[in-house]
Amino acid sequence: MKVIVWQLVMLSNECCRLENEKNELDGSTALVSEQGSRKILYQKIVAAFPIGWLNSGQLSREVSSLKKKYEKETMEQEN
Repeated sequence: MKVIVWQLVMLSNECCRLENEKNELDGSTALVSEQGSRKILYQKIVAAFPIGWLNSGQLSREVSSLKKKYEKETMEQEN
């Protein structure tokens, strides 16, 4: 489950990057924030569970933990 959540966050970040790149090419100054998109993603994930099983704060902490884990693994692979 953690891997799926991480993949969803990565896809959300990539969507933001692509949207911002598209806006730049279109000459628009509109920016989509990763943080705002993640907040919406977390709300959708939390809504998929029964009330009280999960909240967005827990999810955010878990994603932060996963980010540190994957960054550490990436640095170890580079060395």
